[in-house]
Amino acid sequence: MIEEMISKELQVNAVHHICELGLVDKFPPVPLLKAFLKNEKKAAIPIFEDPNNAGRAAVYLFFTHLDLTAHKVRSTLRCVIQCIELCKLEVEFPPENLKKHLEKIETAFNL
Repeated sequence: MIEEMISKELQVNAVHHICELGLVDKFPPVPLLKAFLKNEKKAAIPIFEDPNNAGRAAVYLFFTHLDLTAHKVRSTLRCVIQCIELCKLEVEFPPENLKKHLEKIETAFNL
């Protein structure tokens, strides 16, 4: 079940189960959380290169896309921080940098 979650890129859910079931030695949670963040970072990079969009429409769509991306990144960071805290992984994966990044995003996008 855990391997299936990992293969489906549901690492945060897998980490919750790993910690609940005491399988930390078999499935180290920190690398899974870091892989999840890396995958989400790739998915959240705002790429908006549609040559058919011009002028005001392109600007509006670009900033709408940035706003949606900010919400996704915010959600991802909150999810991982919560997982770190619930599973008591702060020693292995200190959440301070994630919290600082979350604060910057919330400030920049008035979230």
